Amino acid sequence: MTKTLLSGGLLCLSLASFAQTKFMPPSTPAMPVIDTMHGMLLTDNYRWLENKEDPNVVEWTQSQHDYGEAYLKRTQKPHPTLRDEIASYIDLDFEGPLNKEGKRVFQTIKRKGDKQNKVYTILNGNKVLIWDPVQLDSTGSTSTQGFAYTFDGERAGVSVQKSGAEISTTYIIDTRSGKILYGPYENLSNFQWTKDQQHAYFTIRGKEQIDNQLPLKSYWWKVGDPIEKATFIGTTSDAKNSFYFYDNRYSDVKLFGRKRLLFQQLLHSQNRNFRQGPIDLRK
Repeated sequence: MTKTLLSGGLLCLSLASFAQTKFMPPSTPAMPVIDTMHGMLLTDNYRWLENKEDPNVVEWTQSQHDYGEAYLKRTQKPHPTLRDEIASYIDLDFEGPLNKEGKRVFQTIKRKGDKQNKVYTILNGNKVLIWDPVQLDSTGSTSTQGFAYTFDGERAGVSVQKSGAEISTTYIIDTRSGKILYGPYENLSNFQWTKDQQHAYFTIRGKEQIDNQLPLKSYWWKVGDPIEKATFIGTTSDAKNSFYFYDNRYSDVKLFGRKRLLFQQLLHSQNRNFRQGPIDLRK
């Protein structure tokens, strides 16, 4: 009973002490930006914080960090071993589910001590390593963001990003040997194969487009050709909207979309010419 009362008393004192330390971080100025979307006015007071290179944003970020760190030191008990405990929990052997593409099977695996996930294929009952981003960047700062397999699983478009950047680099690889067939291609995003597995769609999204909030342009490309020969297929009127493409592997119908308006693309197997007609989904 005495121990219970003592523990309760200590807890109350701790909570009281914590409550007395008010959390009052540096204020964040509101700089309203007003947009009109679908006839409605939308106000964003803090869009200015999106430019991480702005000296004002750098100063604001540092002040928030410094205050948060000082507040934790005043109100929380230090745990010197916490970082190592979390690291040991995260750094474990991991095997992802089997992924079937066509007649091929793939698996993502990360062993304890690995800097990044690796991708294996199963051939004749054996696991064969086909992708390890550390081979591109020994620091381990480059991570795999996506695998786009052909429908038969024999090739893949692999997208990677470095140090958490939102800009992708794409490689085309052979999924039996892991050999890089084409690339690297900088600033490619939304990479998708077409039904014939000889062409692909992609969108250009680089630093210029991000920094200047430019509409993103999408292209149709014969894989292996110089990337400059890719055919432009569409964009949007502003950076707030996205352009979509979908190539159904079971049909000759190709769908491209901008906002709520889609363009139906019929791709002829003989001459590869496009026919298009608008489909308004609002009807």
